[in-house]
Amino acid sequence: MFCHTLFVLAGSIPAGVDRNIYAEITRLVHKKGAKVLLDADGELFRNSLEAVPDIIKPNRVELEEYAGFDYRASQEELLNLARKIRQKGIGTVAVSMGKSGAMLVKDGYEVRCPALSVKAHSTVGAGDAMVAALAYSWDQGLDDDALTRLCIAASAGAVTTIGTKPPTRELVDQLAEQVIIERIGE
Repeated sequence: MFCHTLFVLAGSIPAGVDRNIYAEITRLVHKKGAKVLLDADGELFRNSLEAVPDIIKPNRVELEEYAGFDYRASQEELLNLARKIRQKGIGTVAVSMGKSGAMLVKDGYEVRCPALSVKAHSTVGAGDAMVAALAYSWDQGLDDDALTRLCIAASAGAVTTIGTKPPTRELVDQLAEQVIIERIGE
């Protein structure tokens, strides 16, 4: 049965709010039969994993911090971390890696995509664009390749804009055609 409600828990929380808030919300949302997409960092991310959100979108630095690495992890190490996190019961792990592209790890589908060559104005909002693409793809029931193309294209499109202005749908569609999906883990 497909659940028709997805809660997106993203970003920081105000000072003084319990660092378990996203975990608590995730548990409550699951009790109501809905799904959760999480994009958080640090203690908020770590605590939230215990509540097993359905989709997570960490970036490279967030995964490295979670694992306690004090160095830049290789893509193989990031893949292994994503797999380990999935063993907790999390369905989809989308790892954004900046200029190194992104990885999507879910049951029966592990891919890496090189970053698209675009003129970057600002990285602000690139991760948020990927989260939006994940949510949209989930809502529309897109297949794994279409979801991956949209995530990479939306994120790349976001860096071409100035400030927090979103890319046009036309640009995202053009970029989606350029996405290279490399199967890994087979």
